[in-house]
Amino acid sequence: GADAPSSIMINVDADDPSSADRMLTSFALAFASPITNNVALRGGQAVLALNHEHADVLAAAGHTRESIAAAVHERAVVSGRDLEATASWMAPPVADKSYRCFRDPEDVLVMVAGGGGLYSAAFASWCAGPNRNRAVTVSLDTDLSCEIPAAAAPVGGTP
Repeated sequence: GADAPSSIMINVDADDPSSADRMLTSFALAFASPITNNVALRGGQAVLALNHEHADVLAAAGHTRESIAAAVHERAVVSGRDLEATASWMAPPVADKSYRCFRDPEDVLVMVAGGGGLYSAAFASWCAGPNRNRAVTVSLDTDLSCEIPAAAAPVGGTP
């Protein structure tokens, strides 16, 4: 289970060598809002859907899916003070402590989807249930093909 996507607007500047680093911080902050389940409940998996332009900038900077997930994991933190102000009903946080949004970099699933432009998307996890909404993957056979039917002859005539 996942929340609806949150748009992450990033204007890429090809001349700015810090673009990739700023982008990773923006992705992390999309998950680290103290009102998302990833912070309040912790433990689920979330999805980061990169548009292909953002993915290209990260790849050019030497990033892989694994390094992107690791950076988001490392940077997606919220202060105890912010957590106390929004979700202290879960468990009393320590005000001067920081809390990670994800337990492990593998909790951030990174994919490339959609068109180009300013927006990538964050899908926070619901983090609920006995399995904490862990991702389920299924192998798909993509070698199957279907014959495309020929166009039907027009009524009253030949094609």
